[in-house]
Amino acid sequence: MANGWEETLGAVNGYIEKLEDDVNVYFAAFDSAGMFGSANLDLQVLRESTAKDYKKVTSNDVTPRGGTPLYDAVGKVADKMIEDDPARAVLVIMTDGEENTSREYNRDAVLGKLKILENKDWPTVYLGSDFKNVVTYAQSTFNISSSNSINTSARNRGATMDLYATKTGCYFNATAGSAASTDSMKLTDDEKADIDSKA
Repeated sequence: MANGWEETLGAVNGYIEKLEDDVNVYFAAFDSAGMFGSANLDLQVLRESTAKDYKKVTSNDVTPRGGTPLYDAVGKVADKMIEDDPARAVLVIMTDGEENTSREYNRDAVLGKLKILENKDWPTVYLGSDFKNVVTYAQSTFNISSSNSINTSARNRGATMDLYATKTGCYFNATAGSAASTDSMKLTDDEKADIDSKA
């Protein structure tokens, strides 16, 4: 994810800033290099606040490096969501690669966590960062629908996150438990084509 890192941070910050003020944000980054000087820490919570009080994450806070403990990251964040148990929640995963260094969670454990989120009508969105096989990987590894996953590049990452900010607002404002609630996070074929055209 080193390529286009500033664009990635700008897109994620832009997404969060477009959320309604009272939406709670839990922003974590992960790698296998022992972030912030700890050999045992592969997930670092960078921000935990409301969207209104959110402070932009910069490359002074985090930079890409190391391997991809994706199962550990998804498992830990899902656990936090389940523990907090809000009325609505969206898990947004952005990665530039496949799982390769998790120590605590395996695929089956993560699938169990994602099933709990699904049963609560909490959608999971999977964004590849210059990760060409992201849709296939999200489906085969996490059972995430192709309408909830897309590859992004530095050129279209901002547009993708803007679209997801709008979709997240629709999700939070839809009637709980309605099809419109979770469907509002899905990308249509036309939306995907529009994003791809900006790559």
